[in-house]
Amino acid sequence: MKKLIFGYGETGKAVEQFFINNKIDFEIYDDNISDFNRDITDNLMEFDEVIISPGIPPDNLLLSKIKSQNLNISTDLDLFFRYNDKNIKIIGITGTNGKTSFVNIVKEFLEKNGHKAISSGNIGTSPLNSINKDFEYLVLELSSYQLHYSKNLSLDFGVVLNIASDHLDWHGNFKNYLEAKSKIIKFTKKNNILVYSDLIREFADYETKKNVNADYSSLENIDTPFSNELLVPFLDLIYLLDLNIENIEEACHNFLVGLEQLEHRYERINFKGNIKFINDSKATNFHAVTNAINRSKNIILILHGLTKNIPSEELKLTSDVKKIIVQSEMKLNLNQFYGKIIKYESINEIKNLIKSEMQEGDTVLFSCGGASFNDFKNYKERGNFFKKLVNEIDSET
Repeated sequence: MKKLIFGYGETGKAVEQFFINNKIDFEIYDDNISDFNRDITDNLMEFDEVIISPGIPPDNLLLSKIKSQNLNISTDLDLFFRYNDKNIKIIGITGTNGKTSFVNIVKEFLEKNGHKAISSGNIGTSPLNSINKDFEYLVLELSSYQLHYSKNLSLDFGVVLNIASDHLDWHGNFKNYLEAKSKIIKFTKKNNILVYSDLIREFADYETKKNVNADYSSLENIDTPFSNELLVPFLDLIYLLDLNIENIEEACHNFLVGLEQLEHRYERINFKGNIKFINDSKATNFHAVTNAINRSKNIILILHGLTKNIPSEELKLTSDVKKIIVQSEMKLNLNQFYGKIIKYESINEIKNLIKSEMQEGDTVLFSCGGASFNDFKNYKERGNFFKKLVNEIDSET
């Protein structure tokens, strides 16, 4: 029998190459690609396993038929753990915001301290692409979509960062989102899971036992682009990994103060005047926007994108927010901020709106609160749009 690859995005292509390399018979199905969308509903019993791409929503019609046939559904992550025979340490990271930054920084710390490390998962590449590479540590970014479908992961270490409403359009409700995120607990070795969300602890009825005995209070207020919300989880994980570094506190200090600003994540853009411009395009939900607001003063907030059914009440605004420039199609309930709201229809209006509102001492905060796909390919293209716009304003003033 053969495998069915359901979805032909980056994950599906990685699974395809893995099957080719291992001489495994397969077929590809994708609703949106004419070469791969033949009607297979009457032939599902040809397959003994379906490898599903994480973007396929749970209410997909073909998926319902696959489930009705009791076919085994797996992910590329399940395949990796099934076929990996290397003695490596695998670290899983999940949370609502900061996952990608956290994964990148953990990987970079490991490399700078003499360890071969790779990052994979939701960060953009399937671990199947690295199954034959030589490394000691695999740092996996795990999205709620991936955790929802995965069944047999075996993590040496796991971290749950902050949790807030996100992807409710995909999961249907917040309970389902929490259920997906909490699966990392059962996938991780006992006593090696670090949970920083009370919501997850309560939902999973999990009493976290942080197996870390270290004093790093001297590191908690250092000047670093790493957000304070992620600093303690990072330090806890590094101590838990027990990397046999002679002076771990000094190594962490030197690493953190030397970190470079991550692009599109509360990224300050050069501007000649006394106005701060912050590109926080990666903020695709209101929890991330609230974090950015709490780091800023005298704010002109710019919101953009698809809100993924997240309630407006999740956006916590402070008195430091002077104006809110918001895309009309976001349809947010911001009546309590009447007088501060400026709506726009097209992204081409944003530049002139900024120029008409900005004053010395302001922070123009492009922290969007929604997915980018209504106007851009991804959050990176959206962030680059804003940076180009700021450069134009700089040259015109």
